[in-house]
Amino acid sequence: MISHPLLSSDVAYLFVCARFDNQGFSQTQAMDAFAQRFGNYNPTTKTWAVPTYFLSFLNGFPSIGQALGAYIGSIISARYGRRMTVFVMSIWAIVSAIIIITSKNKVQILMGRILNYVYVGMELSVISVFQAELMPGPIRGFAVGSYQMSIGLGGIVINIICNRTATLKTDAAFLIPFAMYFIVPTIVSSLVWFMPESPRWLLSKGRVDEAAASLGRIRVDNSPDTIESEIHMIQLALEMEKERGSYLDLFRKPNRRRTSIAWASNFFLQASGQSFVSQYGAVFFKSIGAANPFALTIGNTTLLTGACLINMCLMDHVGRRPMYLIGSMLQGSSQFIVGAMGTQQQTQTVKTVIVAFTMSFAFFYGIGIGPLNWVTTTEVPDQRLRDKTVRTAAWVNTVTTFVVSFTLPYLLNAPYANLSSKVGFIYGSITFTATVWAYFFLPELGGRTLDEIDLLFHDNISAIASSKWKPDTLHELEAIALGEHGDKGNREDVQKEDVQQIEQPSRV
Repeated sequence: MISHPLLSSDVAYLFVCARFDNQGFSQTQAMDAFAQRFGNYNPTTKTWAVPTYFLSFLNGFPSIGQALGAYIGSIISARYGRRMTVFVMSIWAIVSAIIIITSKNKVQILMGRILNYVYVGMELSVISVFQAELMPGPIRGFAVGSYQMSIGLGGIVINIICNRTATLKTDAAFLIPFAMYFIVPTIVSSLVWFMPESPRWLLSKGRVDEAAASLGRIRVDNSPDTIESEIHMIQLALEMEKERGSYLDLFRKPNRRRTSIAWASNFFLQASGQSFVSQYGAVFFKSIGAANPFALTIGNTTLLTGACLINMCLMDHVGRRPMYLIGSMLQGSSQFIVGAMGTQQQTQTVKTVIVAFTMSFAFFYGIGIGPLNWVTTTEVPDQRLRDKTVRTAAWVNTVTTFVVSFTLPYLLNAPYANLSSKVGFIYGSITFTATVWAYFFLPELGGRTLDEIDLLFHDNISAIASSKWKPDTLHELEAIALGEHGDKGNREDVQKEDVQQIEQPSRV
């Protein structure tokens, strides 16, 4: 269980994650005032609009900053600790917000957003890892799942503000939402040093006394025997992994399987089309003539956040695999319905169905793929490769985000592909592929300590069999740490060799 200090720090993490940037840009780029400042005038229609190419730049190129931030964040996290990374990224966010709010042309607003995404990349590299290392197994899923939900909470707040400012005719329409970007990093940079440092990170640096003190702050049962036992378990897990640590080790057994799961999870997170809702939701609703796209986006984000809360409450009881399988299957179905409606004559009824199932898509994304990605990415790596695994998974996330975000305006709009809602067929197909992948390759990690997860991969337990697997944690960890426990497939051969060596007489 968690003691009160950690509950307080987890609330602070919610503030970290409850950022406004992505949803803020999603809304402001659909505003008339934003189009007048950063768009082009069409003398034929006598309207201002942000050109398709600049929508691609504005939503695709920030991935460059995200990739850089993921790398910088993971380096700082590994060398100087999780808290230092949170502090540095918060200061960076304040600097990028200054550039954004003072922007007067396309180049400056684009550079501001790219620099803002350096902060997002740092956040991806540390927050969910930090949460996973602080939380005990029974509630780790709930805590790490709060990452996606808190992004949704930030989205609700910024969407409400944008809905109120969208009708303004001046730059204040988008400058007021941009000003919100200062709030979260200012709070977090002030509070981060009151949070406990990760005990696992401290132990990886040999700082045993500090690790014990940190662990004592975050456990209800903080008696010396309990703390010493948990410290011993973590040390054994670190001992088991002491020979690993290079990038090549990501592709060696048994880490190759762990790496592929983290990478695939991050690929499907973005390739399943979440950008369609999160980055282009307001623009899309506006393009099909839906009434008040800003209000619809509030509803969309509220449904997503509610779904994340449901996921948080259920994933540690129902399990990761069932939530992912059910959520992705229903998400894909919703996307196919949106695509099918795009083939019909665009009556008001058809548009209503498109809006309804776009929201349904967001809801089921929040039930499955969305929050479970962050839990999976932080649970599957071994300790020595945790930062490298999360770093490379963030790169996969970033590259996929760039491809989806950059191409989506061209898929949606004329005179290019002009698919509009028919893009649901593309992303729905990818989502169903994610369902198949999860069934065969995503193991059940719910309710297990990080040390038990190490054993699950060490014993090469299949994804399908993982739900019923029960480890003898302490015994097996001690055996592995002492070099007496090989891979599952070689265990009998090792035992036979040991017996033969015992039976053979010594040679003088």
